This record gives sequence, structure tokens and C-alpha cells, in this order.
Amino acid sequence: MRAIPNDNLNYPVLIQLRDGSSGSGFFFNNNNETLYLVTARHVLFKPVKQDDEENWLLRNAQEMKLLFNNNVEGSTELLELSVNLEVVTPTCDPENDVAIVKIANYVEKDGRRTISFFDGVTLPTYGVEVHVVSVTNSTVKMYEDVLVSNEVYISGYPSSLGNPNEPQINYKTPLLRKGIVAGKNDAQKTLILDCSVYFGNSGGIVIEVEQIDVTGKKFKIIGLVSEYIPFYDELRSLRHGHAHLNIENSGYSVVVPMDTVIELINSSEEAISS
Repeated sequence: MRAIPNDNLNYPVLIQLRDGSSGSGFFFNNNNETLYLVTARHVLFKPVKQDDEENWLLRNAQEMKLLFNNNVEGSTELLELSVNLEVVTPTCDPENDVAIVKIANYVEKDGRRTISFFDGVTLPTYGVEVHVVSVTNSTVKMYEDVLVSNEVYISGYPSSLGNPNEPQINYKTPLLRKGIVAGKNDAQKTLILDCSVYFGNSGGIVIEVEQIDVTGKKFKIIGLVSEYIPFYDELRSLRHGHAHLNIENSGYSVVVPMDTVIELINSSEEAISS
């Protein structure tokens, strides 16, 4: 038996921008009405100083490609969505490392709910029915309920790993990493994992495993990868006073909880309806 449910392997979405950068993300189904792409803010936006204030500007990339697994039994087919960022505008949280892109609505068709993509979102693969594995409110666990010491899995696309000239990994296939919830930062309202992340993991989904009884487990989505925590090692010459600063990956990482994602989605929808 697999350690996590099969469909959990299909959560990750590879985000590729025209400027050559990439990141990770996942889909969120808001009450079976709207489909969102969720990722880290810095994957899609860059900070800009204006009048001593920090604002967030969409990166210079008119097109975004999303690659994900078509969730059909026995299928390993990757689907590719093209998103025109001049038509479909992402929204970001000004205070937290989260961004969302509203890409589709769910509509009734032939007695069942199907996905209707917005203008600016196209599926080049002709004649393929799309089956998206998405996070729903029922699969989410909020910050206050996340348990320190519980096991977690992160899943994403660490594109900075390996030698691209002699690839050891398939960069279009997500990689899992296992760790634990090491702690909580109540001041920042972030989660700290004992789990290494690298460039490309940003925006990747985090799954917490909670042991219910001897045999039963729950798998809940608790947030998205934001950044790694660095270790600063300063070497100083006592004779000459010269210093050399070496920055390494500590193996700990920061996760933005799902509370922030849901708050951003709700505020976005309220702004549209008002």
C-alpha cells in the first residue's frame, strides 16, 4: 500500500513562465464553483520599491504554462494549460507569500459538473477531457489545528537540483520530500518544517499526516512552501580582520498556512461581487 493516497500524487502543478523561471503550485476548488491556481507570490510577482513602500509587480512574462497529471485511472498523460497573463490577472497577498490565479468555473453539463476555462486559458491538447485533482475545503487543515511533530510530505518541482546537461531527474515530474512539522511561528503565522526545499519548490503543496488510531490516518493540506531557512556561517581572520560569510541551506523551511490562501480567495471574490 502506498504511504499516501494515490490522488495526492496528482496535486502538484508545474508553473513555467516565458522568462525562463519556474515554480510549483496546486489547484484549489472553491465550493465546486471556481477553480484557482495557488502558488507562492514570488513565483509570479517581484518586489518594487515606490515612495519607500514595497509593492508587488507581475513578472515580465505574458504567458504562463501549467503542467499537471490528467487524473484518469491508468493514465500518465501530462496536460498543459497556457495562461495569458494579460487576460487572466493573478492576485497576490501584499503581506504574505501567496498568489492566486482564477482560471475556470464549474458548470453543469449533461447532468454533471465540468470545468469551463476562462478566456485567456487554453488547453492545446485537443479532445482530451480534463480531470483536475484539486484541494477542497474538506481536505484543508487550518494553522491552529496543525500538530507539531506530525509527519509531512511536500511535493513540487525543484528545478535547481541536478545537472541539466546530464539530468538525473525528470524536471516535468514532481518529487516528494518527507519531514515533520518542526514548529510554529505564531508572530508570523507560518509553519516551520524539518524538510529541505530548493529553488523550484516554491508554491509546492504540503500534506500533513495525522495518525487517528493504530491503522487509520488522515491526510490534510496545511499550506504551501515559501522559502528555506538559511544558516549563516561567518569565518573571520583574527589577524587581518577579514570576514567571509557563507550561506547554506539549514534543512528547515517556511510554509504559509492554508488560512492565508483561503482568506485571499475570499477577499478576491468579495471584491468582484461588490
